[in-house]
Amino acid sequence: MRARIRPVWGLVALASVWLAVSGQQRLSVRNFPADGVLLLGAAVVLFLLAVVWKGRENPPLWPNNSAPRDNSPQVNLTRGRLRRALFGLAVVLAAVAFASLAKNRFTVRGVVCWVVATVAWILAMVQVSPQGIVQPVLSRVRSFIRERGVQKRVDWVALCFVGILALSFFFHLYRVSEVPAEPQSDHVEASEDVRSILKGQYMIYFPRNTGREGTQFYLTALLSRLFGYGFTTLKLTMALVGMLNIIPMYFLGKELADRKLGLLAAFAIAVSYWHLIVSRIGWRIVLMPFWTTTVLWLLLRALRTGRRNDYIWTGLALGAGLYGYMSFRIMPFLVIVFFGIKLLFDREPGFSLRRLLGNLGALAGTAALVYLPLIRYQYDEPRMYWYRVLTRTTDLERPVGQSSLTVFVDNVRRALLMFNWTGDAAWTASVPTRPILDYVSGGLFVLGAAYLLYLLVAKRRPLALYWLAAVFMTLLPSTMSVAFPIENPSNIRASGVIPVMLVLVALPLYLVGRQVVRVLRGGLGWALVLTLGGLLLYRSAMLNFHLFYVDYDEQYRRAAWNATDMARVMNGFADTLGSIYDAYCIGTAYWVDHRAIALSIPNMEWNNLIMDMREAEPHLLEPRNRLYIYNPSNTAAERWLLTHYPNGQLLRYQAFQADKDFMVFYAPAQQSPAPLAGQ
Repeated sequence: MRARIRPVWGLVALASVWLAVSGQQRLSVRNFPADGVLLLGAAVVLFLLAVVWKGRENPPLWPNNSAPRDNSPQVNLTRGRLRRALFGLAVVLAAVAFASLAKNRFTVRGVVCWVVATVAWILAMVQVSPQGIVQPVLSRVRSFIRERGVQKRVDWVALCFVGILALSFFFHLYRVSEVPAEPQSDHVEASEDVRSILKGQYMIYFPRNTGREGTQFYLTALLSRLFGYGFTTLKLTMALVGMLNIIPMYFLGKELADRKLGLLAAFAIAVSYWHLIVSRIGWRIVLMPFWTTTVLWLLLRALRTGRRNDYIWTGLALGAGLYGYMSFRIMPFLVIVFFGIKLLFDREPGFSLRRLLGNLGALAGTAALVYLPLIRYQYDEPRMYWYRVLTRTTDLERPVGQSSLTVFVDNVRRALLMFNWTGDAAWTASVPTRPILDYVSGGLFVLGAAYLLYLLVAKRRPLALYWLAAVFMTLLPSTMSVAFPIENPSNIRASGVIPVMLVLVALPLYLVGRQVVRVLRGGLGWALVLTLGGLLLYRSAMLNFHLFYVDYDEQYRRAAWNATDMARVMNGFADTLGSIYDAYCIGTAYWVDHRAIALSIPNMEWNNLIMDMREAEPHLLEPRNRLYIYNPSNTAAERWLLTHYPNGQLLRYQAFQADKDFMVFYAPAQQSPAPLAGQ
């Protein structure tokens, strides 16, 4: 009888996924939302019944997975006087580096002392096998050759990973020069920081535009040496980072369960519309999910194995991430919360508080040394470093209208709804108010969240506490905006939750697939999983592709000023009738940023902005072919040009929508007008 019932649970598991996707589809389009909620509720019930059949957690997740805890003895690489000398060297050189990195500049002496201090600290802290370093490495090489090196068959996981990497390459780099279409003022500010690096100003922190960390700017400056600098280079740099984020995402999924979950998690982030936006927007935002993924993977591995070296790797990633994006500053607090959960709820047999505190010290010390230049900047300019954070979380810029706690609780509520109901309203980083997940991923996310709560309530698994803490903490950069609650939920500030959320998207597919294969034997289970799972993943990929390359692209173009069109006209003038430095933008309030035109030319030296037509009077004394671009509403500028250049030529540039049209006036040097390029 049990044998006959068992296949039913596989079908129930598949039905739960279908119900969840159907329910989320109704929520996403606001089509009978009550029906959507009922379908999601039914899906959750069936899903939990199916995947926990017989009350077993199958397969067990972290840390009870196939990777055992490492209880092998470890000893310090260095001992005695040498270790004490390395500690002393690290302290002395860190002090010298701190003194040498003043005035917000990387100096040769400061960088050398900083790097050597970090290396000395790591050599003093790192642990190895009692056999040394060489012997274990040789043993692993021999084991690999013996077990796998002679196999001729291709590893299917490696093949799938290469395929996902190719997919990520396509999703993140397709039409990179076209989407997003137009640079904004924030892009201009970023480009100015890149220019300062190219001119030899190696700043630790970039105070322009309320302050920003420098990883993006240094990477873009490096790429500019190869491809030249422009708006496309700005987008390409961060798109490459986003593309490579599937690597730590795979290892995070593998750490939580096995390679199959790793592949599903990697696929989810490769096609995620949210991750695509933060990767392609041309700002430093994608560094937040990249380093969050890396830190979560390394920290969970360190907590599982207890190895000192894993904590050192976590410290390196934590320190490096603080040079990425402002929201990452929440991650040190998340690490502390994880250690608290470990101490209170996750003590394995043989737990040693002394060992845990020692490992915490290794992690914190490593992160602090990597973070040292920014520590120096905070010492010199604390207000600038924390200005953006404080203006959102306190009344520094504007008073908080009501109780901060009341606003915060409402912010948390709205942030949790962004996945399935109503998302960010800012057009630069979203399709306004649309849920941040496609309806396939949204339905799976509900199932994953339900399973997480099951692990917490029914199984009392520490993993559930870790993951809930990760969700709450990575949303804080958005939810703590109590002074500007309209900015919450924010796809940008909450981007650290992307890997946490996508693991919950991948988890139901993993659990259902395992369950179906387990109860439907004889190849039928695998056939159903590969066929139906493949179709579901394909549908999710297509939905995300359409969301980014159609919906997001169209609404972005409608909202942004068309600086690239203006740059195209100016470049045409420079190629035929004059010089780019004789092309001018006549400014109008709340119109295009003339620096965005410069970035689109691309020539950031171009700065021909006229705000008062009296500024153009010297042009009358220097007869040269000139071009003026202005807003159609600027009738005063038009009268001035027609009065002083009676032989000039005026036309209206017709953009893809009427409110983006602009006027083009060609002022010839000679009395008889010359034909305007493009006429």
